[in-house]
Amino acid sequence: SEWGATSCRVRRPVNTIGNGPGAKSNSVTPATVPGAPTPAAGTAGDKQATVTWTVPSDGGSAIMNYIVTPHIGSTDGTPVNVTAPAISKIITGLINGTVYTFQVTATNSVGTVRSLPRARSNREGCRVLRPGSPRAPATQRRR
Repeated sequence: SEWGATSCRVRRPVNTIGNGPGAKSNSVTPATVPGAPTPAAGTAGDKQATVTWTVPSDGGSAIMNYIVTPHIGSTDGTPVNVTAPAISKIITGLINGTVYTFQVTATNSVGTVRSLPRARSNREGCRVLRPGSPRAPATQRRR
């Protein structure tokens, strides 16, 4: 059967006398990969950003972990593992005065799904603050 399809098996007992009556199992739906996490939102701090996201559907199998990846433009930073059920992570080691965007993946026992594609309209921009800088709006939507 295809992923996501409901399946049912018929079992027929067989012995030396012959075939017995069939019996149907309960209906089952195989699990699928989780839904895509919402685009991550970042709140800037000194050499760090707090990244948050919304829990996606689990596809019928509990989400085990998330991976948060910072990006400077099109350059990927070091991915950070986050154990579910957490929905935020402080990402450290960032460069003050630099604009970062973040992407989150969700993983369950079936597989992994990235947050919405890395298009500008689907990610939040977050300028990491320098110590002593005014706390102007820390996040800005990139279009």
